[in-house]
Order: sequence, then structure tokens, then C-alpha cells
Amino acid sequence: MVFSKMSSTAPRRYLPGDENSRLAANRYGTQPPLKRRRTVTGGVSKNREDTVSTGGSYPGGVFGGGLPPAVGYRTEDDSDVVTPERRPETGLSSPLGRPRVESYESLTDALEEFREHDWKAGLKSWDRKVVRDAQYCAEIAERMYHRLFEFDAAYLSPEADLLDPYYLENRGYRITPRMRAMLVDWLVDVLLKWEIRDEALHLCISLVDRFLYKSEGVVDVGKLQLVGVCCAMIASKMQNSFSPEIESLMRICDGAYDVSQVEQMEHTIIRALDYRIDLPTAWTYLRRWNQVFGLRKPYYFISAYFLELTLLEYEALKYRPAVLALACAWVALCMKKDRKKQQATMTLLQDGVLDELGISAKELTSAAHFITTIVRHHRPDANNLNAVTRKYQSEERLCVAKRIEEGS
Repeated sequence: MVFSKMSSTAPRRYLPGDENSRLAANRYGTQPPLKRRRTVTGGVSKNREDTVSTGGSYPGGVFGGGLPPAVGYRTEDDSDVVTPERRPETGLSSPLGRPRVESYESLTDALEEFREHDWKAGLKSWDRKVVRDAQYCAEIAERMYHRLFEFDAAYLSPEADLLDPYYLENRGYRITPRMRAMLVDWLVDVLLKWEIRDEALHLCISLVDRFLYKSEGVVDVGKLQLVGVCCAMIASKMQNSFSPEIESLMRICDGAYDVSQVEQMEHTIIRALDYRIDLPTAWTYLRRWNQVFGLRKPYYFISAYFLELTLLEYEALKYRPAVLALACAWVALCMKKDRKKQQATMTLLQDGVLDELGISAKELTSAAHFITTIVRHHRPDANNLNAVTRKYQSEERLCVAKRIEEGS
């Protein structure tokens, strides 16, 4: 036998008052460190210890009505017996010494004050529409996005040192904008097959550009696919509930890389970026602009389609993510034939949204003109960069790519 029963003469090494110590004491016939109270109810005998002391069996057992009492266990007086009429004193405290629950009156007053509070006071018109949505957090959304826009204002500044819009030329890469576009098109297809969220796609492309900028030209053309795959894996870990396994990455790359190369490149990317992984992307700001303009689902997908087309363009890096997202939502809004465009213009100008966020009208106009140009000249069949178009030709995304091609 590997396990043998302990002798009753074994020394007791129990923690005082621990439930495990009482279990062991009951099992091996020793006295527990702390005596247990007897609970007297209508259907339980008051003399359980008499049954045990006379050699009888306790019907409950360890897995029945409760723990069996210790052998020879006696209560000293009746004051230790807990009955339904004799309950412990109220006012128990928490481990920190504070009252566990305040008085009923103060708790009721707090709940009533919470219900009567006007959560719409001081909110923008677009935040009042979703004030009841707990996940949107309309009460703090304005402050949160202001912090994000402050970060975006310094995104391309030399002091931030996050990205150079012309890093391929300035770093002396042999990688061309065409090679980068082919990598982005392939990553769009890969992440779509993995069913990775759109946030992860934009984060993946951002990681690729920032890593190539930080690498200072040391990444050759043969390692470009490996960089893209590792950035996709990192982004999926940050934005998705699951991430693909390394074996699936190797199959997608047709066995061009082994497990050690993937792991080493992943560590290299994280260290090169100084662990600044999950930074805001254009997709982060696009959701805010869609909320501001009140775009419905078809035009939401149109703006998302425009934004993913900009991922293919190396020249799009010269625009800040927030400005690029605003331009995509603005161009999608201009396609509407109702008064939404006029209302959005009044929102941006009268409420001073652009001035608060540090976005000039000239900057917005330039980005909007850039987006309309790439949409008009985008020919997926001619340049073999058709992953984004196929993605938005699906019924899940309301076939917005087909509608735009037919309309143009």
C-alpha cells in the first residue's frame, strides 16, 4: 500500500480552528484544537456526543448531514449551544474591521439618490442617446476620448518617437510600399479566416509599421511575412478572447518558419516596442465618430471599409489615426441624401468639436480628399489586392463594397 492509515498516536500538527484540522481530528480520534458548537434544531438530536461515545454511528457522516463530532467531545455548559432562539449577536464585522453592511436607512437613501441622479446632465447630445447603455459608459466617455485625442495629437511628433510616416525611405529598407501592401492584404485574409476582430487587424498593421520603424532597416524582405504573422498573433492576444496556436501559424506560412523562429521574433517585436503594444488605432476613433454622427449600420460598414482600404496605402501613415477615422466617417456621411450631412457639419462647427480636439478644417479636407481618391482608383482585380473588397462584399457586412463599386 502506498498510502497507510496514520496511527492515533501521531503528533498533532494542526492549525488552530482550521476546518482541515477538525477533519483530521475526527478521523484519527484526537481532540480538535478548538471545540465546536452544537446546533440544536427540530429534527436533530441534542445528544450526538452520546451516540459517538457509546460506539454508535453518526448517520450524517462526512458526506451526509455534516461533519461527525469528535470522539469524547463534550460541551461544558448549555451556553455553548446554538439554537434558533439563541442566535449569535448581530453586527459582525468584516476582516478589515469595518461594518459589513451599513444601516438599512442609509443604504435605502443611497439607492434612492442613485435613481434620482440626472445622468444626462452635462452630456453631449450623442452621449445622451446611450446613457442607459452600461457598457458604453456615457458618463465618462467624453473624458476618456479626450485623453485619447490628446495622445493622438502627439502621435507623429518626433518627441513621441512612435512612427515616422516615411520610415521605408529614411531607414534604408529594401521593402517597398508595394511589398507592404501585399503583406497587409494577406494579413486581412488570414485574420478573417481566424475570425479575429477588426480591432486586432488595425492593431496588427500598427505593430508592423511601428516595429519596422524601430528596427532601423535590419529586417530583410525574407522576414517580412514572419513579422506580419507574429504581429497578428500579438494583436489577437490583446484584442481577442483567444489567439491562434503557433502550429496554425506555421501551416499558414507553408512551413517557412519553425516554432523557435516565431517565438524569438515575437519577443523581439515586444522588446523593440518597449512593451507599448495596445495603443489607440484609427479603429478606436472611428467608433467614436460613428457615435457622434449617429451613423446607422450600412454607413458604419462603409466607413469601416474606407478605413481598411487605407491600411493598404503607405501614404496614409502621414495622417493621424483620429483624423483618418474622422475623414472616413465624413466621406461615408456625404453619401447620404438626407439632412444628416448638414446636421453633422453643424455639430462639428457649432459645438466646437474640431477646435477642442485640435483638428483643423484643412487637415480634415486633405484626409477626406485622400480617401475619395483611393476609393475611386482602387481596382482589386488589377493589382491583386482584393482581400478587403472580398471581406466587405459579404452579406454579413451588407455588401457595401458592391454598392460602392456600382455607384462609382
